[in-house]
Amino acid sequence: MVRGIGQISSLEDLGMIVVSSEKGVPIFLSDLGKLKYGNLECKGVFGYSDRTREYSESIQGIVLLLKHENPSRVLDGIRSAVDELNQDILPDGVRIHAFLDRTELVETTLHTVSRTLLEGMASAIVILIIFLGNWRGALLVAVTIPLSMLIAFILMHLTDIPANLLSLGAVDFGIIVDGAIVMMETILKKREDHEGEYLTELSIAERVALVARLIIFATIIIITAYLPLFAFERVERKLFTPMAFTISYALIGALLVAVLLIPGIGHALYRKPQKIYHNKWLEKLTAAYAKVVNRIVLKPKKIVLTVVAVFVGAVILSITVGKDFLPELDEGSIWLQVNLPPGISVEKSKEMSDTLCMRTMKYPEVTYVAVQAGRNDDGTDPFTPSHFEVSVGIKPYKEWPRGKTKADLIEELAEEYASMPGYTVGFSQPMIDGVMDKISGAHSELVVKVYGNNFKETRRIAEDVLNTLREVKGSVDLDID
Repeated sequence: MVRGIGQISSLEDLGMIVVSSEKGVPIFLSDLGKLKYGNLECKGVFGYSDRTREYSESIQGIVLLLKHENPSRVLDGIRSAVDELNQDILPDGVRIHAFLDRTELVETTLHTVSRTLLEGMASAIVILIIFLGNWRGALLVAVTIPLSMLIAFILMHLTDIPANLLSLGAVDFGIIVDGAIVMMETILKKREDHEGEYLTELSIAERVALVARLIIFATIIIITAYLPLFAFERVERKLFTPMAFTISYALIGALLVAVLLIPGIGHALYRKPQKIYHNKWLEKLTAAYAKVVNRIVLKPKKIVLTVVAVFVGAVILSITVGKDFLPELDEGSIWLQVNLPPGISVEKSKEMSDTLCMRTMKYPEVTYVAVQAGRNDDGTDPFTPSHFEVSVGIKPYKEWPRGKTKADLIEELAEEYASMPGYTVGFSQPMIDGVMDKISGAHSELVVKVYGNNFKETRRIAEDVLNTLREVKGSVDLDID
């Protein structure tokens, strides 16, 4: 290939380039062979199949979301642009078809977060009413939840932290209302001790001052426990730090409500003389608890031995229990990493791609199969034709046969692929596959990297490592990339 800026304007000009000379006789480029116009060498193929389409070779485009943009708004704009292209601009026979869209995932995530927050609020209110035995006090404490979340959302907006499953999924409403409960119990105790008297603001302020310092100190301790998460960097920071910020903001909001709002409203509700409701079954439970504590105090050796045994058991379990970098979040789709025999041609790769699509589409739960074989045009994925990245779409779970799960489908697909010679398939999901690629440079939760200048020797070592890992219980989808 010749690249440059010069006076070449035709094949004849290119043929007149002197490449060498022999005894004063020039040798031109046209003497070495026939010059003709050609195309760029094809180094990759994109294949797509669904229930109505089947293309061995087509064109794929990917739309990237800018940092801090709203996915829902951007997706709406993309759909509008695609509709305009299909209806008014593209020629007959050419259409854009979106097959991997984050809309459903975003909507599912928002639904999950909203449901979790609402269920948490409702559960907290019900439990407060049952245990406090006072609906006015319970509702006053429950006000802490929406107000603390409002403060958290304001601070999240100011610090550019998005509201999503990672930031809101771990919010614990039990911790958020702790301070308000303590403050409310203090006011109710004051009312109980002086049933026939009016409670003055000064008397409430004195009682509140006794517990406010303890509530502030306890909140600081809880926030301090999240300090290690604030020190994370790179991908780990994106995954875990938003949760730490959100919980800390919510705790700050809950602290402000408990110290500043609850005492004032509590005084307004309970300043007049009134009889306080006594929770009879809770009093009985408290008395039974006191008896157990007294027996334990009288025999400290038994409790110490029990605590030591529990601690030893916890240490043993922490060593032997399985560990994950992240819990598995179902993205509603499947992503395959497929390795073929090295050195195959693009045509052979396309043929094997068609076979993979055909064998995968025979499962009724699958909606489409999109195969990226080899290298893409921009060179960001410099794979050879012997490597596939495959997106497998699946139907909504409510349309599946009763009792069948995604894990069952993956097991069936794994058996199917195992019967196909030349295919080595690893299973993942689109988003987590990208996360793992950013963390380790490979598409797996566990990666062993072998470095060296001798390719043959590094390959031998990699095969030895692979054989060793195959003997490890629980290891799956092992391959050399």
